Order: sequence, then C-alpha cells, then structure tokens
Amino acid sequence: MKNTKQPKRATGLADRELAHLEAMFSGFRQRIDAFTRLPTAYWIARLKRINVEYALVVTQQKRLATLMQNLEIMKSELQQVEDRPGHTA
Repeated sequence: MKNTKQPKRATGLADRELAHLEAMFSGFRQRIDAFTRLPTAYWIARLKRINVEYALVVTQQKRLATLMQNLEIMKSELQQVEDRPGHTA
C-alpha cells in the first residue's frame, strides 16, 4: 500500500494564515455581521486545515489552540446571528 499523504507545508508559511485569522477574530465584536457571512463550520474547517497542512512549531501550535478556544467562545454568538430571520451566509 502506497503512502499518498502529502508533506506538510513549511512552517514559515503558516504565520500568514495564523495572522489573518487572529486579525479576523480580534475584530469579531465590531464586525460580527461581516464575520458571519461565512458559517461557523467554515472557520472551524479553516483552523483544522492549518493544523493538517502545515508543519507548525510550538508557538504556532499555541496560536492555533488560542484561535480554536476563541472560536468556541464566539460560536454561540455566531450561531445567534446565523439563526436570525433574514440572515444569509
């Protein structure tokens, strides 16, 4: 059986992805409607993809874990917005 698993991307490339998501999450309260244009599942998948696709160093792993924790905290608020009548993702 062949191993078809793709090698992980370089550690340095993960910083750009993490920085973008950190910026998105930090402005969450001010931009909740803009943030929820994509469903919660999108943000969860995006964070998981970083973990799978990149060879993360310890500091990046911690940043990713913090983003996951923040998303879990925000999840109920995001769900409330997504459940509003007339909200379209």
